[in-house]
Amino acid sequence: MRPSYKTIANFRKNNPKALQTIFKEFSILLKNLKLITGDLVAVDGAYLRANASKNTLIMRNTVKKDIAKIDEDIKNYMTLLETLDKEDKNSTNLQISKEEIDKLLTKKEQFKKDLDMLDALGKEQHNKTDKDATVMSKPAHNLMEYALNEVRKRPWGVILK
Repeated sequence: MRPSYKTIANFRKNNPKALQTIFKEFSILLKNLKLITGDLVAVDGAYLRANASKNTLIMRNTVKKDIAKIDEDIKNYMTLLETLDKEDKNSTNLQISKEEIDKLLTKKEQFKKDLDMLDALGKEQHNKTDKDATVMSKPAHNLMEYALNEVRKRPWGVILK
């Protein structure tokens, strides 16, 4: 389950005192552990549009769906062949050929390689032309972007995301 933006916004709006208390106690804990000094720290974040094509993006969920679709297409083709064989009908008028099946199998192998690469990288998505670019979902569309965060005055170099 994943809360929507509105759910989170309402929670923050309805619980300001509780959140303020939690943040205050967390800050005290970090000070006691000497992880922060208590000085002012400013965090700034921005999304910058990447010059990377969405066409070179590999996303785990999409690749898994593509593999499932290929498996389903091949299964349907094999079922059709079995039906035609049982009815002893000529199967030369099929809409899919052996060459097309071979193309599907080749695509499936490439998709499996893409999944292996994502596993090796420990990522859910990877852009082949720009490894730092990620797809960001916006209300109107999806963009390839960089997520940048900068922390100023960080004695320990710790960035909490």
